[in-house]
Amino acid sequence: MSDRIFEHEGRKYKVTKPTLDTRNKAGAIRSKIFNESLQRGDLLRSQLESELEKRGLWNKDMQVKYDTLTKEVADLTKQLKAGGIKLQEAKDLAFEVQDKRSEMISLLTSRSELDANTCEGQADAASFNFSFIHSVYNEDGSKVFPNGESDFANYEDAEFVNQASVEFYYLMSESEDVTQTLPENQFLKQFEFVNADNKLVDKDGKLVDRQGKHINEDGYYIKWTGTGEEDFHYVDIDGNKTNGPEDEHSLIEFGAFLDDEGKPLRKKKKKAANTVTA
Repeated sequence: MSDRIFEHEGRKYKVTKPTLDTRNKAGAIRSKIFNESLQRGDLLRSQLESELEKRGLWNKDMQVKYDTLTKEVADLTKQLKAGGIKLQEAKDLAFEVQDKRSEMISLLTSRSELDANTCEGQADAASFNFSFIHSVYNEDGSKVFPNGESDFANYEDAEFVNQASVEFYYLMSESEDVTQTLPENQFLKQFEFVNADNKLVDKDGKLVDRQGKHINEDGYYIKWTGTGEEDFHYVDIDGNKTNGPEDEHSLIEFGAFLDDEGKPLRKKKKKAANTVTA
């Protein structure tokens, strides 16, 4: 496959495999960034393991925890595939697998962040970004970033950048979204517990949380009062009417998280930025 076509806000775009000239320039950029990082004294990937242990970001206990989660996921997935249990039990099993995978990802976060700052990580990112910027096209065949890095730096649609970069990653790696192929997600989709976007829904296709409480696209609890798209009002987790977005009790609730000093973190809105993540 030499390109991937995708839609964003009703318009079609495509990402293509880099030309030979782009690949050569990306390779030169990779070498340049690697050498600069090395001269600065940045870590090499071969030094990553010892540095993680030195900073307390990884240790034997964490490795044991990760290995245990890996085995638990494998065992639970085996149960899910075997069947022979009630559908609700299987649904809960799928949720349990999702949670354990999330734990695994959380454990690996510090490793991934430090790896991105290694000489190789910085060089790979610079090479990928350059190739990506020069491989995104509008439907009419024109480049989205005709002036390269300067256009990209001033581009304001972070959502488009993220979507396009993911498509480009899949094109270059000749892979698809791994979440679509996970057994627990395939189960939830097969039995229509989720919609096409892998969001939980009820039997009528309306969005819900894991407890079956209705929510909207923004994650606010709602109560339907009719069949129309606007026939609802906002509620809290107990079903009491609220003022919606103006009332924090309307937002789907998560457990408290703590900062490095053990103090509860306040919820923050994410700020969009023009960085490519894939």
